[in-house]
Amino acid sequence: MDKLRPLLIGLFAPFWFFAPFALLGWLPFYIFRTFVKLLAHWLRPDLISMLAPKDAFFSSDRIHTCTRNSLVVSIELKGQIDPNHIRKLLNTKILQSRDQNGNLLYPEIGWSMRHWLGFPFWSQASLIEDNVRVSSEDVDLKQLQAQLAVQEYRENAPLWELVLHTNCVLLRWHHSLSDGYGMLLLHEELRTLGTAKKLRPVVPSRKSIGTSFLPYLALPYDLIKLFVELLLTEWFPLDKKSWTKFNAKSSPLETSARLCSHTSEAIPFSVIRKLGVKFGVNGTAVLHSAILGGLRTFFLANGRNIPSSVAVETPIPESVERKRRLGNNVTLRCYSAPLGSLDAQTRLRLVHSGILSMKRSTFPLAMTLAVAALGHLPRTLLRFTFAANDKRQRIFISNLAGFEEATDFCGHQVENISMAAGIYVGNAGIGITLISSGGELRVTVLADRNILHDDLCALRVTENFMAELDLLRAACPDGNKDDTFTI
Repeated sequence: MDKLRPLLIGLFAPFWFFAPFALLGWLPFYIFRTFVKLLAHWLRPDLISMLAPKDAFFSSDRIHTCTRNSLVVSIELKGQIDPNHIRKLLNTKILQSRDQNGNLLYPEIGWSMRHWLGFPFWSQASLIEDNVRVSSEDVDLKQLQAQLAVQEYRENAPLWELVLHTNCVLLRWHHSLSDGYGMLLLHEELRTLGTAKKLRPVVPSRKSIGTSFLPYLALPYDLIKLFVELLLTEWFPLDKKSWTKFNAKSSPLETSARLCSHTSEAIPFSVIRKLGVKFGVNGTAVLHSAILGGLRTFFLANGRNIPSSVAVETPIPESVERKRRLGNNVTLRCYSAPLGSLDAQTRLRLVHSGILSMKRSTFPLAMTLAVAALGHLPRTLLRFTFAANDKRQRIFISNLAGFEEATDFCGHQVENISMAAGIYVGNAGIGITLISSGGELRVTVLADRNILHDDLCALRVTENFMAELDLLRAACPDGNKDDTFTI
């Protein structure tokens, strides 16, 4: 198929003739959005600016009643936490940090969001109170994570907060404010021990896209090929008898109760690299294959039929340099993954092949254009987009790649990291977050209770993930028997 790719690209290139019609369909929304933007400039001086399309894409949820587009990262620290020390560092290194021209490095930190004529705008937050609060709720960490992932933001207040809970710091922010990498940059600013190197800059995934016409030419073929593959994927084996319909107007407490999650214990990342070298594949293939194997074993153990293939999506950096420290600057890759493969090694080879094909595809470019186009829509239409996305069954694997060495947060050594996201509430997909820090990897499983009925099910998936790694290790040529995997 690779040898035929240039020929197939040429055969599908005439589909570019439909591009002008798509542009004409999008143009009225662009004109209306621009008109509202100009109108706000004249009539609403209290509004700072309209959100960029890639940030506005995440702004359609009920942000002031029960949000679903929040992300929560929990950082467990060693030693007793001093709230005043954290407040001081946060103020000097983030809130008041300025560039050489005297401009704030992170102005969005002090902004709130308002909707006007259907579009989101940044406005100066008037409720500038202490955004570092000590949790007084008598709940465990996992419950607090779930509650924060859907908890509303106060009107005219910033779209982030730090919550201190025993020896843990929970950083919560709305996705319109930033993606995960932007928040890692904030974490980098709050390190004081100097025990870890600086974060490596995110290298664009396809540098040639901006200078070569060939990737654009391949877009129609890559899109049609991927859509055909995804049409052949099957649905997860769900137990529809116990299915409960999600009410979008539910309270935050009811909504958070739907979120099932579990984070594994740490795995030395060197183990993943060794397995990749032994089998001649990359580390991403090892992780994806083990995730698929873990889900397959879970479904089989619960007496469900196994689909032969499922859709896997994974976010990557866009193919342009990051101009802002915060904001959203990611796109998506997607491929059809073999869930029905019986043998772990066969599944690993098929996953590796799928990932290589995914990396050659121009689908991320299409997703960049699609998100930018959808970000021009008014709030009501965006909600229809997210409602349709909730019904899509796929595995969403995100990678929160942190510092390679052991690191700290405000002078406290980081011992554990976990994550929660409200987007999986009422969603038909399964979320897998790979969190790497200090040379270790942790796997977080997230899903609505319709998919994984409770936290125990999420725990079983992580246990099966570890068992799948053990199978690969045992099957390694000259396998390293010293490496162990434990929950």
